[in-house]
Amino acid sequence: MRPLVLALVLLALLPAPAPAASEWLDWDWHYRAKIEVSAGSFNRTDWIIEERADFSELLGPAAEGKRFDPDSVRVMEYDSSGMISGEAVSQFDADHPGAWSGDLLWRADGTLPAGSSRTYYVYFDVLENGAKPAPQYAREVVVRNREQDVRVDTSKLMVYMDRTRFGYSHVVAKSSDWAEVSDPAPYDPLENSRPGVKAFRGFVSAPGEHECDPGCEWGQGNTSTAVLHEGPLRATVRTVASEAVRTAGGANESRPFNLTTVTMFYAGKRYYRTLRSYDFLDYPQEVSGLNRRMWIYGYPSYAYASPSGVKEGPFPAGGAEFSDASGTWDDAFDPGGGIANFELSPLPAPYSIWAERDPAGLSYLSSLWRPNAQVSRMVAGNTVFYFHDGDWRQAGLPERYAELAEPPAADFGSASSLTLEISAPETILNWNPTLPLNARVLGNMSPATIACKVRSMGSGETLFAGVVGDAGVSVFGLPDGQVSIECIASEAAGNSEYATAQTRVYDVMSLVKVCAASFIVLLLLLAAAYYRLKKGLAKPARGGRPCARCGMPQEKGARACPVCGGVRNARKTGARAAKRK
Repeated sequence: MRPLVLALVLLALLPAPAPAASEWLDWDWHYRAKIEVSAGSFNRTDWIIEERADFSELLGPAAEGKRFDPDSVRVMEYDSSGMISGEAVSQFDADHPGAWSGDLLWRADGTLPAGSSRTYYVYFDVLENGAKPAPQYAREVVVRNREQDVRVDTSKLMVYMDRTRFGYSHVVAKSSDWAEVSDPAPYDPLENSRPGVKAFRGFVSAPGEHECDPGCEWGQGNTSTAVLHEGPLRATVRTVASEAVRTAGGANESRPFNLTTVTMFYAGKRYYRTLRSYDFLDYPQEVSGLNRRMWIYGYPSYAYASPSGVKEGPFPAGGAEFSDASGTWDDAFDPGGGIANFELSPLPAPYSIWAERDPAGLSYLSSLWRPNAQVSRMVAGNTVFYFHDGDWRQAGLPERYAELAEPPAADFGSASSLTLEISAPETILNWNPTLPLNARVLGNMSPATIACKVRSMGSGETLFAGVVGDAGVSVFGLPDGQVSIECIASEAAGNSEYATAQTRVYDVMSLVKVCAASFIVLLLLLAAAYYRLKKGLAKPARGGRPCARCGMPQEKGARACPVCGGVRNARKTGARAAKRK
C-alpha cells in the first residue's frame, strides 16, 4: 500500500507527461487495456485481428455489479512516444446480449512487416458511467437476412445461403470490388448432376459404403439458420442441425444429433471461415469417414498438400483417394484461378482427400477423416475457403495457408492489480490556495501517472483536466456548488484504475469581491465629502461675508457659495461696493 498526497494543478502549468503514461483517449472513457500485436513470420497488409476478450477479467473486481457497454469499445493505435496515432476500425461480437466476453476484432491498416509489432489500447466502459455512442464506421460487410435465404456481400465475395429449399451455399468471387451479382436461381446442384438425388447429405460414410451417394451416408436434417452478428469487419451466420438422417435399403432412418456450423465473412477479404462442431450425443457412429465436400464448377484440376508434398492432376472420373495423413489444404483450379480449402485445425490422422468428376461434368473435393472405427462423440473443424487468381503456385497457396494458420499474436496487458482510492474534503472555500486530494494506490504496480478531471455537477462544465502534479495552485474563482473529481491511475503496462470523489465549493470570493468594491466606493465618497467640507471651512478672506442661504463665510468677491452653491445678489453687492467708496 502506498499513500500519496496530491494537488490539482492548472493545465497551463503542467509538466510534460511521461512517455510511459500514454495519451488518454477521452475523459468520458474510464478504462483501457494495452495490447501488443506481433506480426510473426509474415508481412500483414490490412490484417483483421481476431481475439477473444473478457472485459470483466480486464477490469477485475471493479466489474462486480456493473453492466458492460458494448458500444463503448474503441481500439486506438499508439506511436512509440505514447501518443495516439489513429483509431482502428473495430468490432465487438458479444457471446450473448449483455455479455462481457466475446470476439474483439480490429484492422491493422497498412503493412505490418514480418517480425515487427504495434501497440494498441482498447478502451471500454460500463453503463453506470453513461452510455457511449456506437462507433460510426463504414459498413464493409452487407447482410440481407430474408425468409428464404441469407445473402452476404463483401467487396470481394457474394455468398448465398439457402434456408428452406435445398440448403446449399453458393459463393461467387466478384470480378471487381463491389461488382453487382444477382441471386442464384433456386436449384439443387446434386439434382442437376445425378438423376434421382434430391438432397445433399454425406457428412458421415458408413464402413465400406463411401462410393454410394447419398443413401448410405448420414446427412443433416431439421436445420435452422440465424445471423448472429453484423459489423464493419465481419458477419457471422450460424446453422444448426438437430437430426442425422439417411435412406438405407429404401427406408428412412434418423437419430438425434447436433451439427453447428458457424460461417464468418470478412471485409475486403477473398476468403471466409467455417467452424463446424459435430456432437453425436448418445449415438456414436461406426464410420469409414467423416467428410466435408466442396462442389466445383468448371475447374478441371486439383491440388492436395500434405507433409509428403503437393499432389496435383486432373479431376479423375469416378473418383480417387489420396491417403496422405495430416493434409493441410486442397485446391480446385484452372489457369485463371481457383478455390482452396485450408484446414486450419486438421482432423486427426488418417486424413485424406477424395477427388471425383461426375458423369455430368460436376467435380468435387471431399476432405476425409478415415478412422474406419467408431467416431468419437465430439469432432470440431476450422476451415477457410480461399478464392485466388492463377493456379496454386501463382497464388502462393502454401504461404497463404501458413499465414492464416499462424495469425499475428495479440498480447493483452495482464489484469490490473492496481486499486485507486481518492478522497477530498466535504467542503472547500474557493479562496483556499489549493484543492487538496488524497489518493491511495494499493497493489504491486507503481502508477506512471494519475490524471484527474474536476467537473461542475450543476452545469457539467469541466473546470480542470490534466495530470496531477506536486505543486498546488489557487482555486480562486471556482463556482459555487457541488463538484465531482474523477481520477485515473495508469501504469507503464497500460492497466488503469478509476475512482471518483465529490466536494462542495462555497463561493466566498464573490462575497469578498463585492464587499471590497463597496468599501472602495464608500472611501471615495467620504474623500470627496471631506474635500468639499475642508474647502468650505477654510478661513475667509478679509471683507468676505456669510452666504445668505447656508451662512458659511465666503471669499471676498466670490459670486457663489463653495458649500451650497448659492449665488450672491449681484445688484446688492454692487450697491454696497459703491457706498463703501
